[in-house]
Amino acid sequence: MSSDFRFHIASLAAVFLALGLGILVGTFFVGAPVVERQIRSLNRNLSTSVSELRRQTQEAEKNEEALSGLLPQLVARKLSGRKVLVVQTGDYADAAEQTEQALTLAGASVTRITLPREAWLDRLAAGTESTAAAAAAAEQIAPLLVTAGSGGDTGALDALRRDGLLTGKTPDAPFRLAVLVGGAEALSGPKDARDPLERARTLDAALAKAWQAAGVAVVGVEPLGADVSYMRAYQAQGIATVDNIDRAAGRIALPFALLGEKAAYGMKGTAERVLPASLEDSPGAEAP
Repeated sequence: MSSDFRFHIASLAAVFLALGLGILVGTFFVGAPVVERQIRSLNRNLSTSVSELRRQTQEAEKNEEALSGLLPQLVARKLSGRKVLVVQTGDYADAAEQTEQALTLAGASVTRITLPREAWLDRLAAGTESTAAAAAAAEQIAPLLVTAGSGGDTGALDALRRDGLLTGKTPDAPFRLAVLVGGAEALSGPKDARDPLERARTLDAALAKAWQAAGVAVVGVEPLGADVSYMRAYQAQGIATVDNIDRAAGRIALPFALLGEKAAYGMKGTAERVLPASLEDSPGAEAP
């Protein structure tokens, strides 16, 4: 049973349990036959809802299986010989791994680093670095990452690594394609000090802006189940987005987005479409 299905079942059960408790309380005011009828109705409704959810889940799983089978063929050689920097800026390491796998499948040479969100938030919350200064730091980091592989000054990057603000190997060659892997887990604590979106509004936005100014194509991605979505913050920078990189459709869309098919891909309310338009327009998409 998939985690999505279990979540929906739990939600339904909670709703019907609440209704059932309401009926139980109502027994103090109405007769037992009325309560029995309501309980039978609840059972029928719950059974119907579970069956419908099971059908929808099975259909979604079949669609995912079909797209996963098509993924290698659809993205093959799309990024052959291209160097791509993947920067995890959110909390989902699995999403960064899935991003790297999708790019490798498309033939890209991938360098992956992490700018730990918690470390940057701690610095902001501690007051040792203002939001404006954090954005300025990102604007300095961005071009350094671009030139790191061509003998550029890496001293600032080394300093970030020592402070725990950057992990992973820096690029060994210039790149012109970059992916920001965002999305945050919900945090506890004062909102003004621990705002999960602060990272996307400052550092991520500054990275996207600086890279675009340097001629780097940037795409922002996150997993479908991210507690806090970065999509609107990324889209405000005018970059393509993929809100379901943990799904086959998202991994199909990513190479196309990097190559210039700018759109908001995915399944959330911020998405415009699921798959690239060129797949629909390609020869063979039409029936003979």
